[in-house]
Amino acid sequence: MVDASDNRATGALSYEDARDLVYKGNEMERQSLAMRTDIRPEILYYLTEDRSAKVRQNLAFNEATPRLADVVLASDKVEDVRVTLAEKVSRLISHMEPDEQDKVYQATVETLEILARDQVVRVRQIMSETLKDVVNAPPSVINQLARDAEIIVAEPVLSYSPVLSDDDILDIISSNPIDGALNAITQRPAVSESLSDAIVQGNDKDAITLLLGNPSAQIREETLDALIEKAPAVEKWHAPLVKRPKLPFRAALSLARFVAENLMATLQQRDDLPPETLSDIKDIVARRIGEGSFDPEWALGNDSNKAEELADPDWVDKEEDDGSREEEEDDLWAGEDEAKKKKGRPVTPLEIAEDMKENGKLNEKAMSEALERGDVDLVIAGIAVMAELEMSLVEGAIDSGSAKSVVAVCWKAKLTAALATEVQREIASLSDDNILAAKGAKYALPDDEMSAEISALQG
Repeated sequence: MVDASDNRATGALSYEDARDLVYKGNEMERQSLAMRTDIRPEILYYLTEDRSAKVRQNLAFNEATPRLADVVLASDKVEDVRVTLAEKVSRLISHMEPDEQDKVYQATVETLEILARDQVVRVRQIMSETLKDVVNAPPSVINQLARDAEIIVAEPVLSYSPVLSDDDILDIISSNPIDGALNAITQRPAVSESLSDAIVQGNDKDAITLLLGNPSAQIREETLDALIEKAPAVEKWHAPLVKRPKLPFRAALSLARFVAENLMATLQQRDDLPPETLSDIKDIVARRIGEGSFDPEWALGNDSNKAEELADPDWVDKEEDDGSREEEEDDLWAGEDEAKKKKGRPVTPLEIAEDMKENGKLNEKAMSEALERGDVDLVIAGIAVMAELEMSLVEGAIDSGSAKSVVAVCWKAKLTAALATEVQREIASLSDDNILAAKGAKYALPDDEMSAEISALQG
């Protein structure tokens, strides 16, 4: 395709000369003619029937090409012509004011509607990526793309398009959507309560995990309570539930009754829970110590004497005559990180991972168990510690959407290829089409390529 800046004919062309080039010019002359912006529109329209795909592709690229010519090119037999046209028209529509009476606008929408039904996934994918955040994109086109049979096409508009209304999305949810559609919807910048209810009713555990992890998703307290009631059997929900913004006090207490030790630490560090709720959580922890569901030394900063005392299930109800219990408890359960560190208790996922490594407990099994219970932060911290990489670098790799980056940090951490595959799916939320799956016991990429990717991530 000739670059738009490489306008071969530098001088003005008469109508007659331009028409002669259409029918008598050689291919290079016609390619150049198809890029011109200073000739009559009908000349460019004539080129829609040119025998050269290069000429028609240049015509599809040219913003001066009349929109009626674009309608013709939308059905061109050559894929590259349609791909180029999809890129251009999707870009142009973002600068147009919707006007159903405007023939140029109508022709542009017609072109997009034809391309949205194109048999080639690449054409539709380009449109979806380009139009995903365009506020004035035609609703008919966005709805067509959102219902596409390929998730690689539907995902961008389902995740981002402001054109989709709640009614549109609810209709998609109710119509047996393709795999991955619910996951995409949960990632929208704003998920309303009605959409959250519909996603939860779908009972897709992965989609619900992503919904809980989206801080902008609005979830009714009743819906949250229903999820917490089911959560003991679904460990991947625990971490995002504990980290939900504006967590209702009642929900916090319910979570304290079953989440793992490291998540209990996260729960107690929340700064939006009132003192009385934190006090109730401490009582629940003490009770769980007595029941044997927590390691007393972990919960009390390795204070073995106090651990033995609290291991007594009746401790919560005991009274001390000298009034020292309250002061001692306040010290043991101090909310400040510094106080916790003095007691020897890990207070962040990274500290927990470092502590596990120091005690010889940070290994494939521990990482797999953390992944199974949905403890995303601990898995990321564990990868960072095992790979001897900065936590921010590992987080960046996970958030990048690049399977290669995710696999590389897992490889550096000496995790198995099988576990790296699960990290891509469960933590990086990559679709099966984008995952670099293990090849038996081996990674999908050679060691030198992953080493180069690590170097690139380190900048």
